Amino acid sequence: MMSQTFYSELTSELKDILLRERDLLKAGHAAETAGLVKRKTEIMHELWPHIDAVEKGEASQDKLEEFVELRDLATENALRFASVQNGLRSLLERLADQNDNTRIGAYDQSGKQMQFDRSSGAYKKSL
Repeated sequence: MMSQTFYSELTSELKDILLRERDLLKAGHAAETAGLVKRKTEIMHELWPHIDAVEKGEASQDKLEEFVELRDLATENALRFASVQNGLRSLLERLADQNDNTRIGAYDQSGKQMQFDRSSGAYKKSL
């Protein structure tokens, strides 16, 4: 079993990482959170015996409260990240729809505006 000092250092570091992750997500820098995953996973692996004790009801009240706080931070970050993913998915769908329905300033002989598929690229017009 790890010493209380090492345990406290790990939980403190994990909290700092989760707070940094939250700040990055709030600021719209979701991609930068990838750099935090490795260390966060390492800490979780180290803390696993304590997490297991909390789940089994064998931990002190202090540890329980600490893990509840960490869990809440992690849950909040997961929800924020899911929102980021949802926003990106919506953006990609809107861009795809725009590309499919784009009208360029070109008209047929009757004066009706013409639609071009994949109009973001160049096109060749025959005379």
